[in-house]
Parts: sequence; C-alpha cells; structure tokens
Amino acid sequence: MPRIKFRAVCLAAAISSFAVFLPSASLAQAKGEAKFRFSEDASISLGTDALMQSVPKVSSLKNDAWLNAPVTRLDLVVFQLQQSIDKFSNYQETFLKDELQPEAGVSSGGATLEGGVGYSADTGRLHLHQTMRGIGAPKRPLKTMCEEVLRALETQYPLQAMGYRWENDGLGTLRTSDSDYSATTTKLSKSAVLSARVTATYNTPEGLTSFTVSCIKDGNGNAVRFAKSANRL
Repeated sequence: MPRIKFRAVCLAAAISSFAVFLPSASLAQAKGEAKFRFSEDASISLGTDALMQSVPKVSSLKNDAWLNAPVTRLDLVVFQLQQSIDKFSNYQETFLKDELQPEAGVSSGGATLEGGVGYSADTGRLHLHQTMRGIGAPKRPLKTMCEEVLRALETQYPLQAMGYRWENDGLGTLRTSDSDYSATTTKLSKSAVLSARVTATYNTPEGLTSFTVSCIKDGNGNAVRFAKSANRL
C-alpha cells in the first residue's frame, strides 16, 4: 500500500506540473497570432519546424561504398597533420605581415598563407605544402621567399625522424604510452614531400599579371627544385 500511495502522489505532482503550462498556452491563444510587418514575410506558408521536413531524402551518400569504407590510421594521420599545418600557417602569418601586403586595388580578399596535407596512393608520398598568395609587387625575389617558406616548413616537419615532431603532430591521439613509434615516424618523414608556392599579382606595363614561383624538396637527399609561371589576367 505505501508503494501505491507513492506512485499516486508522483502522478498528482506530474499533473500539477503540466498544468503550469496551460495558462500560458491559453494566454497565447487569447492574444492571437503575431503579425509580420511585411506581406512578403506573412505569405510564407511553412512553419519553422516544417522547414527541414520539406527537404527530400536521398540515399546516394548512404549507399556509396567508398564514403562508407573504414577509416585507416593513415587517414587519421593526414587529418591530424592538416590541423597542425593550419595552426603553423596562422602562426607564420604574424611574422610575414610585411610580405603579405596586397597590391592596392588588385587583391580584394587580402594576402594569405595557407597550408595543406595529402597522401598520394600512386606515389606513396605524403605531401605537405604551403601557399602564399595575394601579395602585391614583391619586395624581394619570389625564389628567395619560396625557399624561406620551405625552410620553415622543414623546421616544423623535418625530413628525418628527429625528436617527437612527427609523433606529436602526425600520430597525435593514435599513440599509447607504452609503445615505440620510431619505425612509423621514420617512414612518415622519409616518405614526406615538402613544397611551397608564392604568387604575386600586380600591375605591369603589359597589364595585371600573376607571377608564381614554386619549390619542392623530398626526403631522399635531393636538392630544392624550383619552377615558375606567369599569367596575364
């Protein structure tokens, strides 16, 4: 009997709590529906709750075998390196303000320094790159600037397994405290390819032109290689 009485009391309390909301609902009805100021707004037929329900269902993503394949540890390494290089690029921008000055009236979006990471299954290489774009007439040779960006990139991601850089930025949360990852980090560093690109866009006697110098270095002891291109806009 005490148990039944307890449940009855709980039920009465629940009914009492629910009743608290009834006056406000009645009050809302008494006030009437709120009116939008403009007829264009008032003519909208869907309510907010029905908006997402109006979107038709599709199955293309759900049934795609590639998109639903298991994620590998290498996929996670690339993802974590991308997060790392984003932070590094933002950090570098604070030291490159003099270089990252857009040409007046040319670059509305402003000059930027962006990083990216990718893996090529075809070459077996891990690619880390940075791109400086949107600068105006350069104050120094683009080749010099490109090499400096590349050198800083190699300091952050050495092409030899030095210290814990690759372990911290590449493996990250994949590590466990009782494991040795030196063999894995050595493979990451030796497979890495570092590259940089600097693009300057400014007015020349021939018109608005974009000049680009790219440089690249791999972990096989090869020297830095350079490439260039120019395009009239």
